[in-house]
Formats: sequence, structure tokens, C-alpha cells
Amino acid sequence: MESRRDLRSRITSIFDLPGDVVLDVARVILVGDMQMAVENHRGLIEYSPGRVVIGVPKGQIAVEGEELRIGSITPEEIILMGRIASLRFVP
Repeated sequence: MESRRDLRSRITSIFDLPGDVVLDVARVILVGDMQMAVENHRGLIEYSPGRVVIGVPKGQIAVEGEELRIGSITPEEIILMGRIASLRFVP
């Protein structure tokens, strides 16, 4: 029997849909090293000016940098601003 993820992947391919829409994954958009948007997040887990951890469907995204701050947060998207030095996905 085909797994739910395989079926979603096939639907995404057949209908030429963006993967994040069907597969329940986060979309991360970086603008240089100064801004990051995370769509389809699961909330803010940790926040300090040097480290931010954001929950996503498949784990967490850990961001390290300097003068990090939340530009905005909505149920759909988190905008992070500051100097982003590293980005790591943690399952």
C-alpha cells in the first residue's frame, strides 16, 4: 500500500503544485543574511538576540546570529530580522 507521503508527492507532481502546499513542510526564504521568513511554522520555541528556534512540521529550525528580532509573527508566517550567521534543521 502506498504511504500517505508518497501519495502526496505524486499528487504534487501530477498537478504541478508547490511541495509545501501538499506535503505539510515549512517554506524558508532568506534575504541575504539580514532577513528570514518561515511559512507554515508551528510556533516560537526559543528566543534570544543570539538564537531563535522555530517549530516546523518536521522538527525545528535553529537560527544563530546577532541582534536577532522578530519582525512579525502570524499563524502562517514568522519574519526574523538581524544578522543571520547560521541556519540548521533539527529533526
